[in-house]
Amino acid sequence: MKPYIHPVHQCHDGIITSFTKRKIDLKKPAVDMICLTDIAQGLANTCRFGGQMQKFYSVAQHSILVTMLAPPELQKAALLHDAAEAYLGDIIKPLKNMISGYAEIETAFERVIFKKFGVDFDLLKEIKPYDMRALTIEYEAIHGEGLEFKKVFYNGTATPFWTPEKAVDIYVNMLNGLVLQNLFRGKSHKQS
Repeated sequence: MKPYIHPVHQCHDGIITSFTKRKIDLKKPAVDMICLTDIAQGLANTCRFGGQMQKFYSVAQHSILVTMLAPPELQKAALLHDAAEAYLGDIIKPLKNMISGYAEIETAFERVIFKKFGVDFDLLKEIKPYDMRALTIEYEAIHGEGLEFKKVFYNGTATPFWTPEKAVDIYVNMLNGLVLQNLFRGKSHKQS
């Protein structure tokens, strides 16, 4: 694929350039625009809760928490449940609800991302209870002691909050591991 750099001042056309220099059309997302590296990089560099936190906590780490809470048959969908935010950003829910047309754009991205990685789009709605459980754990970590959050993420390091680099590495390895599990079950799905 030829690298693409979109002129920065032409933002009115709905085109952006991804981390891997792919042309991303926000009006017409397509499977060939989607890339695991872009998703991991975008989510790992996007802070949850509109950045209103004392420590950086990425959407990638949140997605991993949701995956850890979900049963095995939903883990791939759980890891990808916020993947559209790699391209669209993490808009706080109250604002997201106020932006006319945003839900349709987000759904279009979710559909092509799930298709790219061979995940049934209908599984997305089954992720909600695990996403809400993760939200409770995260909220307690931000505003309280965060004992359950620390139990999940603390591994002897100074903080259970990951750097973007660590989140990228774990996210990519986790999704690749879930893809390999499908290969061994005879469900090969191409991804890049």
